[in-house]
Amino acid sequence: MSGPQDARIQDVFGPKLYLETGNPESSDYGPEAFAMKATNDEGRRFVLAHHESNNTRMESEGDVIFQAGSKSSSSGTSINIISHGGDIQVNSTNSNIGIQASNQLTLEADVIALKANRILIGDSSTHGTREIVLNATKVQVNGKDGNLPIHLKLSWGSVISSIGGNFVNLDKDKVLGG
Repeated sequence: MSGPQDARIQDVFGPKLYLETGNPESSDYGPEAFAMKATNDEGRRFVLAHHESNNTRMESEGDVIFQAGSKSSSSGTSINIISHGGDIQVNSTNSNIGIQASNQLTLEADVIALKANRILIGDSSTHGTREIVLNATKVQVNGKDGNLPIHLKLSWGSVISSIGGNFVNLDKDKVLGG
């Protein structure tokens, strides 16, 4: 009598690596159509699997480093990530996300939204940010506190001071009818 395990095949390449196909056991992503599973001397696992749910998963209990383009043209694209349907999410559950470029970092979209409790632009160190340029048909600044709304006369304090300043040079006889 045959069962669901009959289509399962494992090729073992020693104590640290095996390939498997047709694993009917379900996981968070469904049964595995194919998997490459490995472990190192510290017991850290690596899994590359394609599931019957059409999810492909790469999982590493250690660090993952992608390196590409060491012999490619410097003007070309060495790593290209494309999503033909759906979003691309980059998440760090315990720490920071850093993006660095030796020349220019370009964010291009219809809308770029920066969301945080605090957003820092620039670096005040000796070799930090020297210039910030805003190029746009319209630049909108909204705020009630900080030095930018004060300089742009958007804060309540600047409104009051501008009203007071307007009355400084007035002739009281002309204003009060005296």
